[in-house]
Amino acid sequence: MALTAAGTTKVDLEEAENASLDRRILALETELRKLKREKNDRAKVSRLPDEVLCAIFLFLAEDMKASHRMGRITWTCAVALALDLGSEVASGTTCHQHTSRPQKRDDALKDCNLLKQESHRLRLVDIYTTHDLYPSLVKWLVGSAPQLERVSIRIIDTDGSWDLQGPIISRPTNLPRDFLNGNAPKLRELVCKGCLPFFSGSISNFVNLTKLHIEMDTFHSSGRDPLPTEEQVVETLSRMPGLVHLELRLFRPLANEASIVMSSNVGRRPPMPLPRLTHLSLASSCLSIASLLEHLHLPASMNLTLWCNYADENSIGHLADALRSSWISLPLSTSSQTPSQLPVEQLDLGLNPLGIGFHVEGSAFDESTSHEKIAATFSIAFISRTTPMINNPNVIVPWRSALTRLAVSPWPLNRVKEVIISSPRLTAAGSDWIDESIFLGPFPALTTVSLEQCSGNIFMDVLLADPVLDVEAGQGNLPVVPRFPLLRELTFIDMPRRFPGQILCLADICAARAYRGCPIETVHFVGCSRLIEEDIEQLNSLWEVVPFVCFR
Repeated sequence: MALTAAGTTKVDLEEAENASLDRRILALETELRKLKREKNDRAKVSRLPDEVLCAIFLFLAEDMKASHRMGRITWTCAVALALDLGSEVASGTTCHQHTSRPQKRDDALKDCNLLKQESHRLRLVDIYTTHDLYPSLVKWLVGSAPQLERVSIRIIDTDGSWDLQGPIISRPTNLPRDFLNGNAPKLRELVCKGCLPFFSGSISNFVNLTKLHIEMDTFHSSGRDPLPTEEQVVETLSRMPGLVHLELRLFRPLANEASIVMSSNVGRRPPMPLPRLTHLSLASSCLSIASLLEHLHLPASMNLTLWCNYADENSIGHLADALRSSWISLPLSTSSQTPSQLPVEQLDLGLNPLGIGFHVEGSAFDESTSHEKIAATFSIAFISRTTPMINNPNVIVPWRSALTRLAVSPWPLNRVKEVIISSPRLTAAGSDWIDESIFLGPFPALTTVSLEQCSGNIFMDVLLADPVLDVEAGQGNLPVVPRFPLLRELTFIDMPRRFPGQILCLADICAARAYRGCPIETVHFVGCSRLIEEDIEQLNSLWEVVPFVCFR
């Protein structure tokens, strides 16, 4: 047997070379299997029918056991679509068999790259992710998507539970400037929660949007997050004449609020019409909302929701003027019989439990048709704090009746039929939020008043000041005009345990109104089980003058 200089036989060398070749072959076979898997994955995606690709749900996390790779994602899409359309998607079952391994970050991003090649077929995209994974995920959303109809992005805070209904991220970020390359001609809905599109970027090219929802939980933010200016928002909205649903929940003031305070109406563009809008929801500082509304011409038949932070006398006054000019003064229809102002018939006034906020809600009815229907609703919440330009923006200011008068001032009250007033237990911060001056104006149509908690005491003072209680009134030539001539029903809800002296006063009020020909016919006590026996006994006098007294 031949030996080498090192004592190794020729056979040993051949075996070593063969072993090396075997290792290379094994590595190449492994690489080949990997390439085949990638090819199959790509083929699976390209062969997926449009009805499966139309919904892509991406749940991305490092160790998220509830999510699997592409097969699981597409199966989820197929099931979601089947539930949506009430049909069965046969490919769902086969996709589900693809794999059951937990999805890792690298796998998820690879799946995104596969999807990117089919972006021209996507019609509906829903993304739920975290702040850390978001930048890598949205990279594939920069290409054109000619078939895309809806995009929903939600960046959430997570403690590992991945509750999709959990709070959105408190550290908002921006969408790419070239989001969808500005080329999504069929895009109808764009929902961004926890992320902000560039108003001066590609979003302004989505002229066919019917729904735009942008939400950023920046209420406690330091103020360093990029927010659009008023001009950018208005310019973007002017390119979307077909908007039906608009929701901007930015909570903090727009970027140029300081300039809003100093600006005037001189040189401003005419109000911009949004003729198809049926739902408008804004959340920001009271002054920013007022300034934005000044630029809009809203259809009267719609639902309006406002959340106004940093509300003070100046900003609420601005908001009242903006509401009058942009909405309230507009008729509900072109009918000549339609009122020239929004005909509010239901009004809800309330103080929040902390005594620093106030809400006013109402409904308007369109009576121009044969069947009366609710044509518009509004809900406005105010939080009274110092404005953000003051050195200490966290000082809390109790809500006062002067602010209530301003908040109610834009609404025409001559057609109001029902009023609901709610107030928490009276405290030093909440005892002066409403007074009888709110009701000094005429309420000729008011028939029903509901009083919750401590607001019963407040409205009783209003009734006691009614001219119908003046025994000397009407003895001259001038007739007595009651403040609420059509008031027929009172409801007290969850009153305090004692209703000191007010029961007897209520009996006197009802007797005087009956004598003047404007009787209160029904009094309800709801959830008032804490009334002590003495108060119950005092009700005997009320039963004598009111036809129907009910306890529930």
